[in-house]
Amino acid sequence: MKCHGCGVQLQSTDPNKIGYIPESAMLERSEPLCQRCYRIKHYSDNITPEVIHYSLSDLKTISAECDVTFVVVDLLDIAGTWNKEIKEAVKGELFIILNKFDLIPKHIYAQQIVEWFANEYGIKPKQIQPVSSVNNFGIKSLTEQINQVKKCCFTGATNAGKSTLLNKVISKEGLSESTASPFSGTTLGRVKRTLNSGTTIIDTPGIEIKERMMQFIKPDERHLIFKTDRLTRKTYKPDPGKTIFFGGLCRIDILQTARDGYQPIFQIFSGHNIVYHLSNQKKADDLHKRQFGKLLKPPFTDMSFEDIDWQQHHLTINEGMDLAISGLGWINVKRGPLEINLIIPKGLGFHQRKALFIKER
Repeated sequence: MKCHGCGVQLQSTDPNKIGYIPESAMLERSEPLCQRCYRIKHYSDNITPEVIHYSLSDLKTISAECDVTFVVVDLLDIAGTWNKEIKEAVKGELFIILNKFDLIPKHIYAQQIVEWFANEYGIKPKQIQPVSSVNNFGIKSLTEQINQVKKCCFTGATNAGKSTLLNKVISKEGLSESTASPFSGTTLGRVKRTLNSGTTIIDTPGIEIKERMMQFIKPDERHLIFKTDRLTRKTYKPDPGKTIFFGGLCRIDILQTARDGYQPIFQIFSGHNIVYHLSNQKKADDLHKRQFGKLLKPPFTDMSFEDIDWQQHHLTINEGMDLAISGLGWINVKRGPLEINLIIPKGLGFHQRKALFIKER
């Protein structure tokens, strides 16, 4: 028998292992929850045992069994929740759910986001739906899309909001919800539900994106990057020789003026737990080492600066482009070109893309 909340195989022999449930509870409950799910649901405990992720080969297997694979993408972290490997792993029909639309600026319309994503990643607009589990935007349209198929699965990167979003769909039909929390690795196995329409939905563990920021901070702090109720924006107009810290794990050294000798203008976007800090490059090395995990967050607690294998990248970003940092946020260049040294942990993913908020004021 499996846990109705996280999908893990239930067991009553070892309280220290995942899937544990007292034998009496297993016999008494029609939809039993493992002890971990019970404590997450009722006490909001951060219980992260052995975190289980879906691999791309797992995604290939489950998507081959389904009519449609719904991939949840975090609009605040597209670089960390969507890539071509996920797209290529999906067998059969693909449908993209752009989550956390409630955090997008009000003057940016859903259709603009859909067209941007379609053009940037080669997905047909009819296969994309912006949604929000906070204000229910797009949930009705998504539910209608789900009810058109016999069997589908929900998948996505860890902390993309997959289970919380799915609960919005199934709760309206009186079905028991999957366990959802801000913590990494909450879903541990397949969780199957059948809607009143006859559609079978399978919730799956999060896919691990190895180049993501969360890989470089402690497991019990990772949820702080993604637990946000607003999108923050900070505008900079720095002179060469300045450094902007985008948290403690991303440093931006300004190298040159922009066109016509003017200072570059750019904006940084992220969740509200990320700290921005402007400094002089002459002081930046010492500041980075002293304030890593203190003033400069993430990481969110004191960590050893020397434990990180730092790497420097020389980049030029033109006007109208974003530099997306996987699992952290993005930089949008308003006046460029922006010539920088980007200093981040080795293996952290980043890429340039057309601006997400092309009409952002």
